[in-house]
Amino acid sequence: MTGSREVSFFVERLEGNIGDQEILWEIEGPTEDLVPMSGSTYMTDGSNIATIRLNILADSLPELTEMFTLHLRNVIGGATLQPNLTSAVFSILYNDDPHGVFGLQQNLQTITVHPVTLLRTVNVIVTRAAGVVGSVRATVGVAYSRSGSNFPTSQSVVFAGGQAEASLSFDILGDLFVDLDSYFVLAISEVVYLGGETVTSPPRIGENGSMTITVPESAANSYVSFSQPIYSIDAESQEAEVGITRRGLYGNLEVAWAQGYGDSTIPPQFIPGIISPSHGRIYMGHGARSAMFAVSVTLTDYSLPPLFAIHLPSQPVTTALGGSRLEENNPVAELEPSGLVRFKSTTLSVHENQGTVSAIIQRVFGSLNSIQITYSTVSGTAEADNDFIPIQSETVVLTVGQSEVAISVPVVIDPVSEKDEMFSIRLERVLILPTTLPTTISPRLDTTASQCNVTILANGDPYGLLDIIANPTRVVEANENTVSQYELTL
Repeated sequence: MTGSREVSFFVERLEGNIGDQEILWEIEGPTEDLVPMSGSTYMTDGSNIATIRLNILADSLPELTEMFTLHLRNVIGGATLQPNLTSAVFSILYNDDPHGVFGLQQNLQTITVHPVTLLRTVNVIVTRAAGVVGSVRATVGVAYSRSGSNFPTSQSVVFAGGQAEASLSFDILGDLFVDLDSYFVLAISEVVYLGGETVTSPPRIGENGSMTITVPESAANSYVSFSQPIYSIDAESQEAEVGITRRGLYGNLEVAWAQGYGDSTIPPQFIPGIISPSHGRIYMGHGARSAMFAVSVTLTDYSLPPLFAIHLPSQPVTTALGGSRLEENNPVAELEPSGLVRFKSTTLSVHENQGTVSAIIQRVFGSLNSIQITYSTVSGTAEADNDFIPIQSETVVLTVGQSEVAISVPVVIDPVSEKDEMFSIRLERVLILPTTLPTTISPRLDTTASQCNVTILANGDPYGLLDIIANPTRVVEANENTVSQYELTL
């Protein structure tokens, strides 16, 4: 209530009406809500009515109904007070929910994990707005958004008079698997005034009496998978770094892995490639999102084209309540399945009169898909058209299971004697066929061997160059009667 409100009481004079009268009065009751609490009123000569005016003070505090008594204490002027009619009882009614309006504030509700025991707890704080008069019992229920859990459950807490906030704790026990994208529903189901008297304005549940609280990642049970479905292999070391990740960071985990496709079917016409080590386990502490481990592949003579893969053979081992699970959509990680594309040799030489130079493009590690490789020539000291026939963005295809293909560049034969000259063949890009498929990690170009440098060796005249092979020879000078001859070899 804002401002003040006036209330009036009337004093009546019976029988005579002679003389001025001063009537003294006093209020008995709480002193915070009325002014004045005492005073006098006047009745003039000839009048029979006098008025006592009181102001009810406004405040923002919820209060119970308050009782007051107005007493006529004395009369100055000759009149007397009539016995048994000198008091009047009145009340100021309650306002603004004196026993409280109970609710749940979103920012106060939490789900926590104990740092040592890893016990998960739903922490509920109930607030009491408006009035805080008297003791009130509030009952709160908690339900989990997924079916088949040991929730719902409920607890009660008692608010003492003057108490505006109380907390409850609900431990998450048993084998409940708490998903990251799930939530708990909190609701105040009942509030009861614990005073013995009947109340005209009982405590009530406010509009914010229920809400949801989302499970944080630290409290969510884990779904484990590979960080990505395909990994690259280092061309030099033949090693791959493989990552394990999880959704939901609750609990300590130990994840087993092994080479091969496991229960998944290896594509036809391939055999599993050898990986070292062939199996292992990796540990992930509570709160850790990912972990890495390294493996190496063995490139040896296989009876069929190999494919290198790793799978997760079993559910992660954990002591966390609710356990952990493997993701359904990422059970296998492949290592360079469509291959690393490169030149088999990055340097070649050719005699001009051979007419062409051939380079072999190979892909290593995997040959799962058909791929299209684009390549071009680049001039160096050897000039396009004069020394070789240039190639611009030509393509060649490696089919499924194929690991090598040869490409040729024509070399120009001319009659001009030249020194060694050089040009390059460069791999520009590689795509999976059909090219409408999305680009992935594999296939890819080996950047350390994506250019082949070709040397056109120094040549002479294609019709031959004559030269004297001079051997030391001593001859006798001829005279006028003889002729000396000696032979030179060309």
